[in-house]
Amino acid sequence: MTTTRIAPLLWLVVAFVAMMSVTILNGRPLFYYDTRGYIDQGTTGLNQLGLIAKPSGEPAPVVHPQGEAGGVAAPVKSDNTVDGSRSAVYALIAATFAHLQALWTVPFVNALLVLLAVWLPIRVAHRIYAPAYSVPALMALPLIAASAGSLPFYVAFLMPDIFTPILILMIAALTVFGREMTAGERILALALGSLAIVSHLSHLAIAAVLAPLSLMISLAMSRRHWWVPPLLVLVIVGMGYTENRALRYAAQKVSHSEVILKPFLTARLIQDGPGLDYLNRHCPDATIATCPLAAALKLSDDPYRLTASHIIFETSADLGSFRLMSSDDQGKVARNQFKFFRDVLLEDPVGVTLAISRNMLIQARMFSVDMTLQTDKMV
Repeated sequence: MTTTRIAPLLWLVVAFVAMMSVTILNGRPLFYYDTRGYIDQGTTGLNQLGLIAKPSGEPAPVVHPQGEAGGVAAPVKSDNTVDGSRSAVYALIAATFAHLQALWTVPFVNALLVLLAVWLPIRVAHRIYAPAYSVPALMALPLIAASAGSLPFYVAFLMPDIFTPILILMIAALTVFGREMTAGERILALALGSLAIVSHLSHLAIAAVLAPLSLMISLAMSRRHWWVPPLLVLVIVGMGYTENRALRYAAQKVSHSEVILKPFLTARLIQDGPGLDYLNRHCPDATIATCPLAAALKLSDDPYRLTASHIIFETSADLGSFRLMSSDDQGKVARNQFKFFRDVLLEDPVGVTLAISRNMLIQARMFSVDMTLQTDKMV
C-alpha cells in the first residue's frame, strides 16, 4: 500500500480513536441516569410488537399514590397514559441493542454516524471549493479538535444526545449545499437528519426553529432555486412531526392510551424565574392546573429543588416536588405545560425573552469537557 493511500486511512483512524477515547479509557459505554428508562420503554414496545417475549415471574412494583418519603414516587402514568417524553424510536433501538447484549457496540455506531455526518458536507465542499485537499484530512482535523472537548463523552453515552449535532449539521449542509448536492447526497442528508429528528422530542423543536432560518440564508446566498434547501429541511421537520403523530395514534389505537409529556417546559420556566414568579403571583387558584406544583415546591426551602432536573426527577422529601404529587395532579401539570408557557409569556414577555436569551448564551459555552465531568455541585 503506497503512502498516498496510507495517509488518508491514518487520518480517519486517528479521528475515530479520538472520538472513542472515553469509551476506550472507561472500558465500556457511559450510562446516563435516563438510559435505563429508554431501555425499559423500548423493551415494552418490543413486547407489544411481539418481537421479544414478556419476562415472567417479576413482582409488580409498589407505587405509593402520594410518593411518600421512603417509597417510590408516583409516576406520570396510569392505565390510560403513555409517557411520550422519550423518543419511541430511540427507545426501541436501545432496547434492541440491550436485548442482543450489544450495548458495548453503541459508541462505535455513534462514532461512525458522526464520521458520516461530517463526511457529507465536506465531500460537497471539497468538490466545489477545495479539490486539491484531502477529504479524510478535512474530516479528521475538526473531529480531532472536537475530541479535546465533549465529543468523546457524547459518543460514549448510551443516550440520543449525539444526534443533536448531527441534526444541526445536516440542516446546515442542506441549507448551504442543497442546490449543489447530488441526488444520493440529498438522500443521505435526509436519512441522517430524519434519524436524528426522531431520536429525541426536543429535536423537532430545534428543526422547526431552524427551518425559517434556512429559508432566509438560502435567499441571501442565491435566488437560483432558492426554495430547494428550505424544502429539504421541511422534509426532515415533516418526518419528526409524522413520528410524533404516529406515536400518539398507536398509543390510542393499540393501548387506548393518551400520550403525556413530562413538564420539562414548566420546570425550565420555574428554574429561570418567570414561571416561579407567575405561580407566586397567582397560586393557589383552582383554575390554574399548575398550582399544585407551586404547593409542592414549598415543601422545603432547599434552593436546588427549584432546578429543572430536580423538579422532573427528584423523589426525596427534601428536593422532590413534581414526583411527590398525586398521579392525577402530575397529569394535570404535564398536560398544561404549553398553556402555562403561553400564559407566562403573555404576562411577562420581557422576562421570558431574557431567560431564553440567557439560556442560549449558557448553552453556547457548553462545548468543553466540563460539560460531561461530574463535579460536587452537579452531584
